[in-house]
Amino acid sequence: AGIYRDVELVVAPRNMISLEYCGSEGVFVVQESINKERVSGYVRSYISAQPHSHLDIAVRIVGPDGYEVVTNTMRIGKLSEEGYVDVPYEIHDPHLWTPQTPVLYRVEVSIKDDKHSDLVAVNTGFRAITINDDNDICINGKPVAVRGVNLPHDRMGYGLALKSSSMADDYALLRDMGTTAIRSLSGPHSTQLYDWCDRDGMLVWIDMPFTRSE
Repeated sequence: AGIYRDVELVVAPRNMISLEYCGSEGVFVVQESINKERVSGYVRSYISAQPHSHLDIAVRIVGPDGYEVVTNTMRIGKLSEEGYVDVPYEIHDPHLWTPQTPVLYRVEVSIKDDKHSDLVAVNTGFRAITINDDNDICINGKPVAVRGVNLPHDRMGYGLALKSSSMADDYALLRDMGTTAIRSLSGPHSTQLYDWCDRDGMLVWIDMPFTRSE
């Protein structure tokens, strides 16, 4: 028990993208329509703001080539009861994420008032996941080979307090084995592991994603 991962001290303005939603970064990229010609959806951002604040929110999406593909700015009116705001996006001729071509986009969300601003950036890959009639997992309509392993977050001598170097060793071993999918047992690992998976085209299943925060 206790603190067994790195701790950060975050200094933020009173009007900010929330750090209190299920241990997340407060930004979720929702994908509604995905094909080779176009992807569309909305970016949901949870906001922590003072009453009667006048805020603007901006969503900027940068492609893998470094060029901006989306920019959308809107004035935040009344937040939902859950405290979030949705900003739509649309990308034409997208580079879709696959295990063979794990292309990532950078999604930046910023809010600002008269004096301060706050910005959160996340990486995401645009892909459609379906199950075909043969019970195969398909990404963007094509079946993928799933060679998965269960990966607990502990190690002899460390327990749950895994060092980053230990996690890197485990991940390198999985890559050498030809693993294409990881199941995180009993909750999430450090987000560093999932950043590696996104980058390298590894599929991930997390049993209980919101049982622990970073």
